[in-house]
Amino acid sequence: METARGRRLRRQEGGRGRERKKYRLGILLVHGIGSQKPGETLVQWGDALLRVIRLATRGHVGVAVYRASDASKGEGDSAEVQLRHDGNANVENWLLAEGWWADTFPTLSYRELVTWTARALPWSVSLHIAQRYWSTATTSNGAKFVAFLIALAQCALVLALTPAVVFLLVLVLLLGIVPQFRNALLAFQSALTASVGDSMAFVESPIRAALIRTRIIEGIKRLGEACENTIVVAHSQGAAAALDALGGFARSGASVGTERLPRTSLLTFGAGINKLASLEVLSEGMPKAMGFNPAYYVLGSIIAIETVLAWLYTQMRAGATRFGDIGVVTLALLATVALVSLLIWTSWRVIDNLAGRWNTPNGRVGWIKAWTLVILGIGASLGLLLWMRDSNLPVFAISFLLVVIVFFTGSMSSLLSDYMKKLVEAGVSRPACVRHWVDIYASADPVPNGETRVGRGRIESVGIYNRGSILNDHVTYWENLDGFVLQVVRSCARTARSSWINELPPETVSINERAKWRLYFLRAGRWCCYPLLAVLFGLLWARYADAITLSIEPASWLPVTASTLGRLVAATVLFALLAWVVSSVLFWIWGIWVRSEQKHVLNHDEPEDRPFLPVLFIMSVVGMVLSIILGIWRMDAQMVANPGDTISSLGAVGFGWGTILALLFYGLFRPPKWQDATPRRRAG
Repeated sequence: METARGRRLRRQEGGRGRERKKYRLGILLVHGIGSQKPGETLVQWGDALLRVIRLATRGHVGVAVYRASDASKGEGDSAEVQLRHDGNANVENWLLAEGWWADTFPTLSYRELVTWTARALPWSVSLHIAQRYWSTATTSNGAKFVAFLIALAQCALVLALTPAVVFLLVLVLLLGIVPQFRNALLAFQSALTASVGDSMAFVESPIRAALIRTRIIEGIKRLGEACENTIVVAHSQGAAAALDALGGFARSGASVGTERLPRTSLLTFGAGINKLASLEVLSEGMPKAMGFNPAYYVLGSIIAIETVLAWLYTQMRAGATRFGDIGVVTLALLATVALVSLLIWTSWRVIDNLAGRWNTPNGRVGWIKAWTLVILGIGASLGLLLWMRDSNLPVFAISFLLVVIVFFTGSMSSLLSDYMKKLVEAGVSRPACVRHWVDIYASADPVPNGETRVGRGRIESVGIYNRGSILNDHVTYWENLDGFVLQVVRSCARTARSSWINELPPETVSINERAKWRLYFLRAGRWCCYPLLAVLFGLLWARYADAITLSIEPASWLPVTASTLGRLVAATVLFALLAWVVSSVLFWIWGIWVRSEQKHVLNHDEPEDRPFLPVLFIMSVVGMVLSIILGIWRMDAQMVANPGDTISSLGAVGFGWGTILALLFYGLFRPPKWQDATPRRRAG
């Protein structure tokens, strides 16, 4: 038995062992999917991290990088950072390392990717919509019903395009053998396999997943040997790979060796954990309790609905069916279903009452109810057949359509059920070796699609606002200096138990509320410009469509409409480019405003209470587009003869409209109150 003196000596020896470690904190930076080069993540993330430390402490913490190895030359992948607090003799040494795993496995073939996409795309899209439903549906029955209808509409719209996406992927595979297209298509195939292929490799190939896991485990162990404290900062699929390395996934072999890992903190952002957890469910197969994959049934129902609607459209075009006939048949069928349901309910009530009087066994009562259901169903079917025989109405097509819609709704109910939610969450848990887990997700980032859900354990989930764009939110976290990078700095300082953590700006909800408020104006500018650009497109097409010339004229054997279609495509491409330019100008103005406010926050200053000038410039772009529309609509020979005066007058009108819109939107979207005393809510 160990004595108290022995335990004390062992603790002292352990303390002396910890003191011998050179670094106070080790940070492992794990990149996401893609083909990142060695050192790229270390440079980009590390520079942003050290810059915010300098700004947020107002220069009181000096940062010096003494060593940065070149991983591409086999010299390692770490940077040694020394932090010195102003007026404090205490010096902290941090070690930044890169968990680079992009080269751990051979690249997948494009053929493998197409085969996997055809199987996984319907499931991934359906679970993406389901996860959004689980996040938005509240305990209110009305809110759940509305969220269910939205999920139905989203699945119907998005899954209707999945066959086309798979067809295009197959077409790219086939066109790759044509010499004229080979180089461009091979580049596209390589980019796709280097991104989406990483997800397939992680889920479908245990060997590839083990290679990724081993690389990250080695990085954590290396930091644990040299550092007193460690934290893993991981993005996108790198977050899922880091969680897998730490033993957070419940699949076979994932937790081997994690019992020997040092205790560490974990910070994930833009995490693809939800996506990969759902794909693992698909890879392992549906449990026996489910029996079938509802996503495939939903897709089959949508394809059947599209087929029936296409047939009805051709019948209407041929004059065999009218829109009124479809409405009459639909109302008649719904009335028949309602009448039959009422008859079944009434007959079953009568059967129950008679069975109670006559003490009829339950088994016999069930058979009587079943035969009643069969007789009424056959009667209704015979009535429909007689009606269909004596009329030209599309009774069969509408009947089949209604049955498929009911089947689609039932499949969606199974997909959105709590059982499916628990099934997806059950495979993810907070690892035992993780001290604290912070999960950060941007509002419009489609990869995490909200907070990361775990079946066991608690985590701290934090929602932030980047650009409010599903295309850009996932890759712009490190540009968000006050909403994201400052939180990374705070998590690192908390893990290292740094004495200068109180030098950072207060942790408040005001930073996020301010970012959300700024985002309103960017969205307002974009969604005001897009309809105006559509009106401008229609106006110019109506006036100048014939003036558009094509560099390549259509072949003579093509129909006459081919030339018109070619001009329409050319005009659409030009206007898409114009929309991109307008959107870029709006973001450039908004970005200047954001960077200015970020500097205020990092400098411990309160942002300007009423920054009218940025809002004015954003709305002036909207006013400029509006004035161009009015100018083209009222254009005459005098305006064409004096382009300088025309441009200046349009600019004045645009600035005037911008002022009016700025005042309007500024009145609608009031700035949030800046409250340093309001802490951000924590969990876990």
